Amino acid sequence: MRRLFSELIGIQVVDSHTTHQCGVVRDLIIDPEKGTVLAFIVGKNKIVAPMDVERIGNALFINSSDHITSIEDILRVDEVHKRNIQILGAQVRGIETGMYLGRVFNYSIDTTHMRLTAIYVAKLFLFFKYEEKNIAAKNIVEIKANEIRVKELLKTKEEAVASSSAVAI
Repeated sequence: MRRLFSELIGIQVVDSHTTHQCGVVRDLIIDPEKGTVLAFIVGKNKIVAPMDVERIGNALFINSSDHITSIEDILRVDEVHKRNIQILGAQVRGIETGMYLGRVFNYSIDTTHMRLTAIYVAKLFLFFKYEEKNIAAKNIVEIKANEIRVKELLKTKEEAVASSSAVAI
């Protein structure tokens, strides 16, 4: 099942055996090389690994509250966290032309496989979004600290105009 980042932030983390609330999802850590969810941040330097998540519904249900660990306990999570790679708010550019496509305002993950499925990009003017695009994760080439490089579907503005004004005979 696909879930948006904006839907996951703020949901409760619940121990499925005791139904005790253990925290609140504050952020996600995404592996920039594989596009997988490495962890759900549930507090200051506290995380839940995806393998400890039983299901995601109106809350994030985990096997036990004992599975909430420190970020430093899992090497790969700690490494990515220290690199400060943020998907949300990152600039998106085409890999071939370097054309600016906008900033990520949301993204979705597959909660079954815990993988990034798409990023939602828009250009901003003041607080208004325009030229919104949905970019599938398969088109992401590289994720850096504040920039995401993607395969371009239309390489230039001229090609976009030419394809929209083409007449079928």
